[in-house]
Amino acid sequence: MRKITIILLLIVNYAIANNIDSLINLVAKKETTHKQFEILINISKLYFEKDSVFLSVEYAKKAIINAKNRDNLYDYAEANSLMGKIYFNYGDYKSAIDYLIISKDIFGKLSKFRYYSEDLNTLAISYGNLEKYNLSIKYLNEMVYLNKTVSYSPKRLATAYGNIGFVYYILNRVKISEQYYLDAIKLFEEMKDSSILIDNYVNLGLLYGKQNKNKEAESYLYKALKILNLSNKKAFHKAGTIYEHLAKISKNNSEKKSDFLFKSLDFYKKSENNTDISNAYSNLADFYGVTNIKKSMEYLDISIAICEKTNNNVLLYNRYLLKSKIYENNGDIESAFYYLKRYAEIKDSALISLETDKISEIENINLLKEKDYKFSLLNKENELNKIKVDKANNEILIYIVFLGISLVLIIVIIIFLVIIFKQLKIKRLNIASIEKINRKISQQNIEILNKKEELELANEELEASNQYSQKLKEEAEKNSQYKSMFLANMSHEIRTPMNGIIGLTDILQDCVIDDKAREYAKIINTSANNLLNVINDILDYSKIESNQIIIENIPIKLNEEIDEVIQILEAKAEEKGLELIVEYDTLIPEYIVSDPTRIKQIITNLANNAIKFTKKGYVKIKVNLFEQNNSDIVIEFRIIDTGIGIKEEHLDVIFNEFTQADKSTTRNYGGTGLGLSIAKHLTELLKGTIGISSKEGIGSEFWFTITASTFDGKIKNNRQDVNNQKLTFSVKNNYNILVVEDDEVNIELITTTLLRANHRIILAKNGLDALNIYKQKHSEIQLILMDLHMPIIDGYSAVSEIRKFELGSSIPQTFIIAVTANAMYGEREKCLNSGMNEYISKPFKPKELISFIDKINVFDL
Repeated sequence: MRKITIILLLIVNYAIANNIDSLINLVAKKETTHKQFEILINISKLYFEKDSVFLSVEYAKKAIINAKNRDNLYDYAEANSLMGKIYFNYGDYKSAIDYLIISKDIFGKLSKFRYYSEDLNTLAISYGNLEKYNLSIKYLNEMVYLNKTVSYSPKRLATAYGNIGFVYYILNRVKISEQYYLDAIKLFEEMKDSSILIDNYVNLGLLYGKQNKNKEAESYLYKALKILNLSNKKAFHKAGTIYEHLAKISKNNSEKKSDFLFKSLDFYKKSENNTDISNAYSNLADFYGVTNIKKSMEYLDISIAICEKTNNNVLLYNRYLLKSKIYENNGDIESAFYYLKRYAEIKDSALISLETDKISEIENINLLKEKDYKFSLLNKENELNKIKVDKANNEILIYIVFLGISLVLIIVIIIFLVIIFKQLKIKRLNIASIEKINRKISQQNIEILNKKEELELANEELEASNQYSQKLKEEAEKNSQYKSMFLANMSHEIRTPMNGIIGLTDILQDCVIDDKAREYAKIINTSANNLLNVINDILDYSKIESNQIIIENIPIKLNEEIDEVIQILEAKAEEKGLELIVEYDTLIPEYIVSDPTRIKQIITNLANNAIKFTKKGYVKIKVNLFEQNNSDIVIEFRIIDTGIGIKEEHLDVIFNEFTQADKSTTRNYGGTGLGLSIAKHLTELLKGTIGISSKEGIGSEFWFTITASTFDGKIKNNRQDVNNQKLTFSVKNNYNILVVEDDEVNIELITTTLLRANHRIILAKNGLDALNIYKQKHSEIQLILMDLHMPIIDGYSAVSEIRKFELGSSIPQTFIIAVTANAMYGEREKCLNSGMNEYISKPFKPKELISFIDKINVFDL
């Protein structure tokens, strides 16, 4: 079979050679006709097929001259396009670009859109190979526009999309690259063009592999294999390459990777390409290098034998380097060093050979260009000889007419002298006019100078204005910092007394008092909580405004989070006689990954508003699965009420800061006007949207969406419902607790709460007292509650000194909980970094404090 193939190739080459000779005989006559042009083009193409670059260029150049002499634009463009493609395939992209730009422009003018598009494609690839990717994208976009709008061609459009995708793949712009590949694939699938579709499937698979999206990568590589027609060596080579790619993305599955590598080897063997076969054996050697060194060395020796047989020193020295690394990883340092030495020796000789080949290649290119240059000089010399002959013929004619011209000249001179005398007279008149014009020009120059001065002055004013603007910007930034500091201080100053009010009214309601006093205590507690809600709204808005909100992503059971919100809202709804309804979509996965705190904050905010503005009827919370795409899901929440509703003209501004539907709203219902704005910002942070529909007097329907991820694992829910605990506490451990607090009200609240839980108390009213007490009684103290803002020594300094004392005395660390009214962003991290173990913010309810302590095992340190 192989002998038959060789005979066929010889017959084809002989036929081509005879065809070229016969064509050369046809162009022996120096004619400038279209027929001669077509013969020159065909000779150039035949030499191009035989890889005879110089002869191919020589006849293409003759075709260019033929077309130029006949002023035939179409033929001229065709010859330039052929020349560009010859240089392109030879790798001389700069020369290719010179010719392709000429042919592209002419084909565009002649509306030959097919050839125009082909030249655009080759130009784009040439610029891509020269790493001028912006120009490559420019010509490909021009190709897209041409085949999309001017002369629709789905195949050429798909080709452009695929090439754009490849350029963006090189530039690591994966999202854009992916979109273009998908657009190309869609068109090729519609055309059922499997030849180019395979390449796009493979390219998209490589792109997904680059992003570690291994499932998607495998899917497209398998698609390429499915439509690959395994009927020739080229197809076998492509199949081997695809299996090699599949092996690379299966790095975490050894069995799968091994299978792909062996399939790759089988197909490479069928393609009969020694380089590919050597690489396949090398891949297997690398794969077994850690688990089975004997098998690894067998495959590597086969790869090396192929390299030696084909004299491929570049691959050979890489194989020796791999062999050295495998021996090194298996602890055989002597063998590793030997093959590392062999690697260095062969690499040096290979580099010398490559440099020699490179120099030879450069000399061949220079020789080619030198012959082109000589050929062009020869053409110019012929043109010059033609000009000389024409000049000699003209000289004879000149002598004949010379005498007649001489007579005419005498007459002309006489007339000329008369004209001169007249011109002198006119000149004197013109001088006066010129002086007048000069004066006018001088005046204009003065005006221009004045304008220049005005412009310079305007520039100075503009610069001063810019400096003033910069100053205003700096002042604005400084004011923003002052505002944040003010909010932090106000938060601390308000939260400290609020802690005492809320905590002690909780305790007061549990004391033995009459119903009227209990009712008053409940009213105080409710008012304090409402005031705390206002403070929290202002702080949340401040955090959003300064981009300090951080979204948490943890596995949660959404239905349980909704239940917690309902427990909080039920009491308010019952007080107003409202029905609180929940409809939960069972299609929502059991676990999702999102931020439970922010979801509950949005629902609570919207539902609280619904209850606040509804006098009778119901408030309904609906939770639906809106959309699911792979691991991402979109969940929709709807809060529907039968309340007072909102006027249509107010709907567009309802989510703006400090905005309520009516001026009377604040007076009748209270609130800061920040709640809906905060809900809107939090929704956007959760990758969702928010909206409203409402009719005045009938009710409102607020809706919002969030984007979350699914979670297929299982988590243990240790959350306890603190709010439903009684003030008589049952705890796991009783501790000796050092309470460090300077505010009398908070001292009363904390000590009363801890004593009710049967903890034992040691009190210190500032950081210095705390340090001295700890040094004396550290063996008795098991837990410290540390306020941060105190006189003499603050909490941070006190903790620092305590930790130094523990380190110097070689005693175990005591568990320290920071207790602070500062709830601004970053405070918890600041406390933990300073040496504290946990953090709780004021105000807190007594049951929250006890539950918080009960969850901690202070003996873990």
